[in-house]
Amino acid sequence: MTNRVEHRAALPVGYGLHEYRITGVLGHGGFGITYSANDAGLGKIVAIKEYLPGEFAVRDGVVEVAPKSPDDNEPFHWGLERFLEEARILARFHHPNLVSVHRYFEANGTAYMVMEFIEGDTLAQSFRNGMTFDAAALKTLALPLLDGLEAVHRAGYLHRDIKPSNIMLRPDGRPVLLDFGSARSALSRGTRAVTSLVTPGYAPYEQYYNDGNQGPWTDIYALGAILHQIVAGKAPVEAPARLKNDPLPAARTIGAGRYPESILAAIDWAMRFDETERPQTVSEWRKALTGDALPPPKLAAVAQDRIANDNIAKPKPRPRRYGALIAVVAGILMLGATVAYGVHEYRLMQQQAQEAQSARVQAQRDAEQAAEMHAAAVAREMEARQDAERARQASEEATQQVRQAEEKRKAEEKRRLEDANRAVAVAERAAAAAAERERQAEQTRRLQESEERTRKALTEAEARREAAAAEAAWRAREQARLEAEQRAYEERGRRGSIFGPIFGRSVPRDQVGRPRVLTGPINPDAPPPADMRMENSYPEPDRRRRRDRPYDGDSRLDLRDRNLRYAQTIETPLPPQYDAEAERRRAEERARQRAEQEQLRRDMEVRRERQRQDLLLLEERRLREKR
Repeated sequence: MTNRVEHRAALPVGYGLHEYRITGVLGHGGFGITYSANDAGLGKIVAIKEYLPGEFAVRDGVVEVAPKSPDDNEPFHWGLERFLEEARILARFHHPNLVSVHRYFEANGTAYMVMEFIEGDTLAQSFRNGMTFDAAALKTLALPLLDGLEAVHRAGYLHRDIKPSNIMLRPDGRPVLLDFGSARSALSRGTRAVTSLVTPGYAPYEQYYNDGNQGPWTDIYALGAILHQIVAGKAPVEAPARLKNDPLPAARTIGAGRYPESILAAIDWAMRFDETERPQTVSEWRKALTGDALPPPKLAAVAQDRIANDNIAKPKPRPRRYGALIAVVAGILMLGATVAYGVHEYRLMQQQAQEAQSARVQAQRDAEQAAEMHAAAVAREMEARQDAERARQASEEATQQVRQAEEKRKAEEKRRLEDANRAVAVAERAAAAAAERERQAEQTRRLQESEERTRKALTEAEARREAAAAEAAWRAREQARLEAEQRAYEERGRRGSIFGPIFGRSVPRDQVGRPRVLTGPINPDAPPPADMRMENSYPEPDRRRRRDRPYDGDSRLDLRDRNLRYAQTIETPLPPQYDAEAERRRAEERARQRAEQEQLRRDMEVRRERQRQDLLLLEERRLREKR
């Protein structure tokens, strides 16, 4: 698991940045801070890089970032634009050995880049933990990084900050390249202060000044420095120290016997001080690293000459001769013998010197011949490798053509499948639209039926109300008629009659003989008082005689009775008594009918409003389908 670090200028843990919540600091550098955060939308951990150049900006308050001074405003915003440009470029890369950029945005006066969170340790942490690499592990580390770096170079972009802390090792050992330094390279064009922000030991000499000739060979030097550190066990010296009397030991010397000669030669080639003598492309250096090609013949010849010169036997120092001293001493004794011996020794010395010179010349000729033979062998091998490369490229082109044809076929099949799916979708939408129209028609019909039922109910209620009103009017008229009859009846009773009782009844009189007036309502169901009962009933024969006579249905007045006698039978109805309780019930019934009518009217309005809303929704759906 990646270790968390602390930073005083970092955002606080728990701070919400859009849909992300900060959980810690993963790392920091001269141009920003990298956080770990939880993505609330996707429910996963991401890495967020914040643009915060310590040379030009500070955190103003808790979260806001601002330039340190007005003079730092221009370089700060220049670098901010380059940071966003880097994010836009990296978002286009989808390579397993390059960190993935999900999105970028501006907030808090600065910019943020949301990247993939990678589990594991950096290469620098692995070095500190004592991790070592054999030849196979070195290739497993270098070749995937070269693939990712080549994709970046093909897009016209440079990393410019390859170092062990910018390489993550996943749990399965796969490396991932992090932290592209576009902001650094952009700011180096705007100010001179940031040109010193290079990583000593991994940055070549051309990165130490503004007008340096930077290119793919710059990143190749940095990656070669990492491989040199793996071989040597320590980081290389910084590039300016190599300007005179280069102290950097060759990888061939320190890694001999532990790594293949092709890997060591490729590392030395990538670490050349002059950028024109390094590999110019990643593909060129990959071939040397895998042993598919050798370094240029010039460098190979120089190295071979160095080895040959080291192997030439140096002439032994000439032994000191004391012949002259002996000759002088002996000359005193034997002048002739001394002269003869000196001449002999002189000739012997000349002969030895000539033999040594001949041996040196022969050795030099043998070395030159061996170098020529080696160069010729290298040239033949390179030519054979070039032929093999051309054959491989031809095979790759053929494979690519086959792959393109297969992709074209698959694309055509996919297009036909999409067309079929589109046609099915259109048919399904048409069927759904037809079903929707049928449903809406059914709904409209039901609404119309409901409205018709409501209308009928209103009509029936109105008819009932009118019938109730007519009945009430009839009852009122009947009551008035009955009351008028009652008043007429009472009036006749008050007037009295010379003929005796009216309608066969005796008129009650007071003590002086005047008729007593009947007052108050009359209850037709109550029995008549004692003084109002029938008196002097007709005899049975007289009743039989009256049965054949015509009579008035209302008063039962016998018009043919010459004696002006009135007859009253049990068929004559009495006026009804006024009933307050019945009148109250009728009023409650009328109020209930009015309430029912008002409720029906409100229900009709609600149904009409719902029907109008449904019609509006139906019309809006039809318009959307037309569009």
